[in-house]
Amino acid sequence: MKVNFYDEAFQTKTTENKFGLIDDENNTAAYINVIEPSKWNAIVINSFSKEITHTAIDNCIELRRENGEMDNRCDSMLTYDDNIVFAELKNKGAEWITEGIKQIEITINHFSQNHDLLAIKHKRAFVANRRHPNFHVIENETAKKFWENYRVRLNVDSEINIK
Repeated sequence: MKVNFYDEAFQTKTTENKFGLIDDENNTAAYINVIEPSKWNAIVINSFSKEITHTAIDNCIELRRENGEMDNRCDSMLTYDDNIVFAELKNKGAEWITEGIKQIEITINHFSQNHDLLAIKHKRAFVANRRHPNFHVIENETAKKFWENYRVRLNVDSEINIK
């Protein structure tokens, strides 16, 4: 069954210069927020006030394994111009990077089965953690392998800059 990652029912648009992405981790969808920075899992800097479409993926878009069970998936997708950004939002202390990368990989695989990812010019993925907002280091080998597998730039960072 075809999965529509662009389902308007799960989308919100904004032109805010700065906003946050929040996952309340209570089986609800991730969302955009402009008024509670203390809750932001990731900060989005939109210096040029571009129209950004946020699509909630986790707890919204059903991604199923071959056996019919629900698959893991990342929390959000941002799209604008010829850009796509996959975001996994964390609020935990241990093993969050490996877990977040895996969730993004699964989401990208499902996306690629349903849409032409390679047709999108700029592709990035972010694993962000509210508990570790200044974590900026990822092994070069991990990022390189991710690029080679998906043609998506992987970042472990809580700040997403809209270019």
